[in-house]
Amino acid sequence: MKKFLPLLFLFSNSFLFSQGYMGLDIGQPIDPTTGDINSGTDTAIIGATCTNWVRVNFILGPWSSPNDQTLHSGRTWYQAYSEIIDKLVARGIQVYGLIGAEAYSYPAGMLEQYPGNDSAGSVAWIQNYAANFVSIVDMFKDRVRVFESYNEPNNWTNSNTAIVHPAWFALMLQELYLNTKYFNGHDADPAWQVTLVSGALFTFDLNSGGQYINDTYWYGKNVFAWDWTMQQTGSYPLDGFGQHIYVEQGSSNVTQVTNAMNNNLNDFWTNIYVYETDPNKKIWVSEFGWESGIYGEQFQSDNLSTGFNVITNDARVALGIWFTQQDFPGGDWGLYYMGNFQPSDRKIAYYTFSNMQTCPAYPTSVKNNDNENSFQLNYDGTYYFLVSDLANSLNVQLKIINDLGQTVRINSVGIPAGKNSIRLDTENLGAGMYFVNAGRQSFKMVLR
Repeated sequence: MKKFLPLLFLFSNSFLFSQGYMGLDIGQPIDPTTGDINSGTDTAIIGATCTNWVRVNFILGPWSSPNDQTLHSGRTWYQAYSEIIDKLVARGIQVYGLIGAEAYSYPAGMLEQYPGNDSAGSVAWIQNYAANFVSIVDMFKDRVRVFESYNEPNNWTNSNTAIVHPAWFALMLQELYLNTKYFNGHDADPAWQVTLVSGALFTFDLNSGGQYINDTYWYGKNVFAWDWTMQQTGSYPLDGFGQHIYVEQGSSNVTQVTNAMNNNLNDFWTNIYVYETDPNKKIWVSEFGWESGIYGEQFQSDNLSTGFNVITNDARVALGIWFTQQDFPGGDWGLYYMGNFQPSDRKIAYYTFSNMQTCPAYPTSVKNNDNENSFQLNYDGTYYFLVSDLANSLNVQLKIINDLGQTVRINSVGIPAGKNSIRLDTENLGAGMYFVNAGRQSFKMVLR
């Protein structure tokens, strides 16, 4: 039987951000052809970066729908993604779910014009996409509480035309919101009250995405039923605003990069609040990054540092997610070079990213009398346990440290040889991020 986090956390829209509001995009978590789970989802690899959030892209891969019971690589679609999500949640890593066009089928130009040559077909595509979107939310709403929709709808194909016209994007957001959070009794069920972030807009030096999101609101209010949605639900059909920021790709000047990012954030925000009435909604920067291939690793690392400083100091931004975990053919955006996620594959940016997080390096092995000892932090749904497998008995000083670096628990423990389990004393500790130190090993612990 699966063990999930307490319902108090699962059915709340209050998120536990550690200092830094940082996350990592891990690319496609499954192979789109075979359905194999990609090695980059390994929680030891992800945990070593100390990231607090991971962006998971719910692509269909070889399956026809999220409900397809066909086995690929020995799993159904749901089983593959449950395996990925369960391990992340067990580590205390929060999941930012992307449910884009790859969760249904790419519309291939169908949504570029409004009204288009086949508007009925466009509406049908949006409704079918919404059906898969809702199915995925239903499957994972007990473990994932933030979902982003169609990725970069304002990006271009072969011309200066957005892949999705703002009118169709307005209808899409409406369909997703109402079917997820309102219709079929969902409005009375806290489990369905997830945070829905609008599909992130692609922004760069010459385009903040401001006009596109402004047009989306206009069509929503003047053509579709956004005002009705506001009357019924108390909100326009989005809980947050997705944005991708790719600016100053040839400069690592701190002032230039900072100004460019702020320009995009400011114009995007200003255009939203021509129409938006809820001041508590946030921008979710679900991608930003720089390549290392042309200007080098130090260039990439310096801009990563600058970018996160901009994001963490802007109260309008809920989260910043670095793009991406590993390089791919034609893209040098990763913290790792293409390879097997070995230490030798790590770039300078990897260490910059990890050092900017709030936990120590994740975990290293401890040696005693030249015999290998290992510790592991486990969670049973109620308590955290330090599990040991020691070659010889060992005296260990256990510390629990809060995210301000303050030691809140300390205890010297004699641990016998063999396999043992020690329940950690977390009584009367407030909700938040903590770090458990056992000798020279460190683990991240999230109390809900």
